[in-house]
Amino acid sequence: MSMMRWEPWRPFRELLDLQSSLSQMMSETLGGKFPSWGQPFPADITEDEKNYYVKAELPGMSPENIKISYSGGRLTIQGEKSQETKKEGATWVWMERSYGSFSRTFTLPTAVKEDAIKATYKQGVLEVTLPKVEETKPAEIPIQVQE
Repeated sequence: MSMMRWEPWRPFRELLDLQSSLSQMMSETLGGKFPSWGQPFPADITEDEKNYYVKAELPGMSPENIKISYSGGRLTIQGEKSQETKKEGATWVWMERSYGSFSRTFTLPTAVKEDAIKATYKQGVLEVTLPKVEETKPAEIPIQVQE
């Protein structure tokens, strides 16, 4: 019979995953206005007349381990964060940082130009710029008067 080391944080990992899933479901249901408790990473979304801007904190990540996709009005950021190897002879005293695969999807209220989306990563912050599709203005049709 082999013995496994007891890891006190392990049971709470499943609860955090459940909380993350429920928060994402509520956020999508309520149009993105629900707080992101338990989400895999914090993010902000802002907009101006021409663009949406998504800023996500992904410290310790390398850009090669981050994947961004956009489809059907939904921006998805996913990736994998590898756990650091612990020093030989060292044991965990406290562990709060998360590791492993993550994914988060944001629903945007208006269409964007998919071929013009840009992303930059600097000092642990991913910034995605999504240009909005220009609204078509109704054409004014002149009335010809016939006599």
